Amino acid sequence: MPSRTSAAVGLVALVGSIEMAAAQILARGQYFQAGNINANWRWQASGQLVHNRCPFTIPIKDCYTSNLAATGMLQETTEADYLASLNGGALAARATSAPVLRRSGNMTLAQEAAELRAMMDDEDLDSYFEAFPEQMPYRFPMHAMYEMGPSFKRNEIFTWPGAIAGETWKYTWKSWQSRTTSSNYNFFHAWQILRRDGCGGAVITLDYIDGEVVIRDAVRNCKTCSRFLKGTQNWFGNEVRHELQITYGLSGSITYRAWVAPNFRQPQLIYTATGDMGSSASLKFGNYRRYTDGQTAAMAYLGDFTMTQLA
Repeated sequence: MPSRTSAAVGLVALVGSIEMAAAQILARGQYFQAGNINANWRWQASGQLVHNRCPFTIPIKDCYTSNLAATGMLQETTEADYLASLNGGALAARATSAPVLRRSGNMTLAQEAAELRAMMDDEDLDSYFEAFPEQMPYRFPMHAMYEMGPSFKRNEIFTWPGAIAGETWKYTWKSWQSRTTSSNYNFFHAWQILRRDGCGGAVITLDYIDGEVVIRDAVRNCKTCSRFLKGTQNWFGNEVRHELQITYGLSGSITYRAWVAPNFRQPQLIYTATGDMGSSASLKFGNYRRYTDGQTAAMAYLGDFTMTQLA
């Protein structure tokens, strides 16, 4: 008769095998990819991204595992590049793009192709507005954008399509960042509000900088608008519950609150602001950082996200 210990080990192994079988591998970290979660959420990944693979100790029900390796620069590496590197270009013709969910029955093939290009490249605003021409009235004259280049790595889940000026949305999600994640003076976004209205780029971000957890606001030009007083050493390795309400546009507003385990009685990070919040904008969360020598891998569990339009 098997002992209780061996039975427990067997049960853990069985649960683990079931979880592995149920896991959906979205990206393997071999080349930069983008894809669909549902009609309202998308993902981009230059690292590994897996759905439904969180340990039982992480209290996130609908869970995504985001893993950026310590090395590698995949932001501009395509599937064709990867296949070509395997077999001298012979396999490049087999490259396929991530499928795009049809927004509606009247979306043309050209719009679907433009939507895919926009999903793969946040800077390709022309493709975004080709895919969503009804948002053109909210587009400002184009301004110069900084080039992101291949030294940036991201695993992000984001709202889609972007919200326009005047809309008010409430978002909630949970995260758990590994304790071994490193930070330095370079940017490392845990979440961002990304605008596509002509200015382009991030409006507001939550960053891990030199051991600090800080809110940065590019429009209001503050690099430490608010911060978590206990640093990354108490943010990492703990469940964090996020709530963000935002009204987009030039006369917008934002209220962000975060609760960090084990104290869920009151938020430990708060940021509020009014004014320009961008348009054709998405909330993006996950891991997005500049690649530098000496950094460690960045692994996070994300999930239980919701979005509700209030106005």
